[in-house]
Amino acid sequence: MIEETMMKVADTGIQIASACSQQDSVTEELGRNIQSMSLSASEVALGADQTAQSSVELAQLATMLQTSLSRFKV
Repeated sequence: MIEETMMKVADTGIQIASACSQQDSVTEELGRNIQSMSLSASEVALGADQTAQSSVELAQLATMLQTSLSRFKV
């Protein structure tokens, strides 16, 4: 009876250790995924800033072209 109880306690300890190890692995993977998402978000933000700047420059060029073309009469 005592031996069976001790075996059950030992088995439970092994199961707990295994679950902790699995949780540790999942936590590490989540950390890596969050870091990767943060890097991706930073890259997207940089791309959005560059796109906005390019749009402003394109609008300025369009205005300059329109001004230049308005000098010609058909």
